[in-house]
Amino acid sequence: MFLMLWCPNAATDETRNMYKRSMDVLKQCLKDVKDFVEATNISEARLSVIKAKLQENSATEEDQIQIIDDSDDSMEVENGS
Repeated sequence: MFLMLWCPNAATDETRNMYKRSMDVLKQCLKDVKDFVEATNISEARLSVIKAKLQENSATEEDQIQIIDDSDDSMEVENGS
């Protein structure tokens, strides 16, 4: 499981700050979620980009995630261990 912050480039500074604060609260509440992705435009929210970011965020081989994509519009993420 991963958590994605969507904060469009066109958002005002006030909105960006609210999104960031909300994300911080969610991170604290969802302690089991270890993978986080931030997107500021639609190209960063594409499945292929999210997959690459999640793989990049996995620092060690033990942390490597396995992404199961059985259709174009749904995605499931599993921990590799």
